[in-house]
Amino acid sequence: MRRRCFVVYVNLGDAPAGEALAINLVIDDSGSMSGEKIAAVRGAFAELVRALPDTCQLGLVSFGSSVRLFCRPTEHREFLLDQLENFAGGSGGTALFDAVAEACQGFEAASRQRYVLALTDGGECASEKIKSVDELVEIALANNVKVYCLGFGGDVDRDQLQAIASRTGGEFFGAADVEDLGHRLQQALAGILVDRKRVLLRPEVTALLGESLGQVPPWWSQLSIDEWNEASVWKDNTHIRYPRQPVGDLAQAGAFAAIRDGLSEM
Repeated sequence: MRRRCFVVYVNLGDAPAGEALAINLVIDDSGSMSGEKIAAVRGAFAELVRALPDTCQLGLVSFGSSVRLFCRPTEHREFLLDQLENFAGGSGGTALFDAVAEACQGFEAASRQRYVLALTDGGECASEKIKSVDELVEIALANNVKVYCLGFGGDVDRDQLQAIASRTGGEFFGAADVEDLGHRLQQALAGILVDRKRVLLRPEVTALLGESLGQVPPWWSQLSIDEWNEASVWKDNTHIRYPRQPVGDLAQAGAFAAIRDGLSEM
């Protein structure tokens, strides 16, 4: 029997590693962060700054009752590390929304993937400009920014932080105490580094697969490079090889995979 065999595959060795990064660090410097908490945050974020690739641009924003911009995203690490030493806690309430909005609007390099990594030990209570999660999410999406939120301690407004993160394409992590902070910060950084490698299938390939399969699964559009797992299916005498594991509804970002397709007769 003659069958038309159609194979789509991804050569991950040729796939790009992802676009260059720009991350704005947003740190709660309010009164509740004074003492041991802010000292632990300074140390943990200093380690993060040193661990990131040299090509990654980093910015720094603090907030209490008001927002302070220390520096826009830059590759000058020593300057940023010096600015971290200014964090001491004791600056009033928690203007979280205003601070994250400021960070989302503070990127200059359009060619870089944009992230905000925000840490707080509480929840919004002092913003003057941005009054709701809806407003904040709108600003983040308009500026192509994904927000990763890190809650520190037992008084965190988890629902609020999870909403900000999930609706902008980021993630939420909770650090129970000082000992847990470094580990959760590493998890957040790992999440960002994985996210930048999301693979976006070309529309014409997705359309062709949809035509063959009858529909396009919602997880076709993007997959992590590390999550490709081939399987096979026969439909209408057409052989389709495709990733087996769905990775959920991901925000649209990432680099094009190196995709090759071929036709043969059997």
